Amino acid sequence: MNTTHILQHALQLANAATIEALVNLYRTAIHQFGFSHFIVTGLPSQSQRFENLVLERFWPEDWMSHYLSRDYIRRDPVAIASLVHSGPFTWR
Repeated sequence: MNTTHILQHALQLANAATIEALVNLYRTAIHQFGFSHFIVTGLPSQSQRFENLVLERFWPEDWMSHYLSRDYIRRDPVAIASLVHSGPFTWR
């Protein structure tokens, strides 16, 4: 994938008219890198329930049930990093 192709995808994402269009474009883009599971959600405060903030979910149902039952959102390193960083970050 070249830089022009990546920029074209970025422009399409930036110009998506609906959440559904944005999610479909994102889904197509990440499939090119071998990813098929993701979630679009807000991050809960102490008094909020995580599952009430989910806009779109492309996680297996078994994983979602497990994640919720263990309350992983409170210690998920990606969720925590999302609270600390306002922009993209590298995951290692």
